[in-house]
Amino acid sequence: MKALKISFFILLVVALGLMGMSVVYAPQGFPEGSMTDQRAALHHYAIRSESIALRDDSRSTQANKDVPAKAGREFTGLVFSPNLDAPPRKPFPLVIYSHGFSSSHKGGEYLGRYLAGLGFVVAMVDFPLTNMYAEGGPFVKDVVNQPADVSFLIDVLLERSQRQGDTLSGLIDPERIGVMGVSLGGFTSTLLAYHPAMGDPRVDAAISIAGPSSLFTDRFFTSRSLPFMMIGGTYDVLVPYETNAAPFQTKAPNAWLISIEGGAHTAFSGPTAAFRFLDNVDVIG
Repeated sequence: MKALKISFFILLVVALGLMGMSVVYAPQGFPEGSMTDQRAALHHYAIRSESIALRDDSRSTQANKDVPAKAGREFTGLVFSPNLDAPPRKPFPLVIYSHGFSSSHKGGEYLGRYLAGLGFVVAMVDFPLTNMYAEGGPFVKDVVNQPADVSFLIDVLLERSQRQGDTLSGLIDPERIGVMGVSLGGFTSTLLAYHPAMGDPRVDAAISIAGPSSLFTDRFFTSRSLPFMMIGGTYDVLVPYETNAAPFQTKAPNAWLISIEGGAHTAFSGPTAAFRFLDNVDVIG
């Protein structure tokens, strides 16, 4: 019992220490009046957020360690949209955000809020087996099922946009759909954009943030031509910049590369902002 109390005390001290350091080293915002500060503050619409819980009964969730297989694939997450309660309504582009491995949709909330304020409908969910709370633990190989998960989410949201009286009624333009994601979510977005079988032809543009791409050959990107942006940090130690982000433009036509000097991999997820006292937040990963 004494050892348990000592362990608890040590953990409490460490937790309080991390909280204190996170306050001291919390992000201070961009220099006032800078172009970045102006861009970050830009918004055209008030924002509405909605929690969602969905189930795709057409596909199953495979067994994961000692957790048996399940009928259906279940998702919980959020939808951000411009708040247009008063008519007339107009359709906006739809963006689906995909989280990284052993993460959750919460890592992309800051992106969803920002884009909704600019005039996008943004949806994000926890994938059944790669999120941090997955029963049996996160299982990376389930990524092969995530493009179909995103396509299912697109189906649901487009149907809701066509439904009278729905909170999303008339808000989504089916001709303007984009996907984006961080790390394994960026990999998922790349599959949706280019894979001949897993891809979704409704996807018009894609962004991969620190997503793996080294295993894709030039041939992979010949199936489609669409606007694609790769964003990578040069300090990424989990998905190395030199072998994944840097060569991307030589592989994919109509691609852009945004390089963040000194940027780490894990730093693209919103909740890690509290750990900026670390030299490289990737040590968490």
